[in-house]
Amino acid sequence: MTTIDPVSPDAAAVYRAQAPWVTIDEPVAIHAEAAILRDSAILRDVVNGRSGPVARVWENAHSLVTTRKECRFLRYDVACEQLTSQGWPVVARDSGGTTVPHQPGIVNYSLIFPQFRKDRRIWTCSTQRCVSRFVSRWVILV
Repeated sequence: MTTIDPVSPDAAAVYRAQAPWVTIDEPVAIHAEAAILRDSAILRDVVNGRSGPVARVWENAHSLVTTRKECRFLRYDVACEQLTSQGWPVVARDSGGTTVPHQPGIVNYSLIFPQFRKDRRIWTCSTQRCVSRFVSRWVILV
């Protein structure tokens, strides 16, 4: 495997050759689970080639969003029931990370893009460039 420096002309060519990023700016979700399922649907579209990379900016309903991995924790169901009774419904997402609170006013962004093992470093670099351009443009507009 050939390693390409992420700031080399080859990395820049890979960045320019990828499909254009689609930007989705959504209103506050009414249902937390539906907002999380939206990311999964976008991911399927990107993986199946029906969409290029997507940058999604969104706000979710009041909830705790966790990962599928954390759903396997001992007494997870009991914890979910207790949290829901305290006004924090729990929703599991397909992506990684850890449990985070969601509610209107907290801006979330999802970056959904194809990643190829051999090009991991290049795609990471191109994604960082996209994010910095996207965030700087978004922050200026807000």
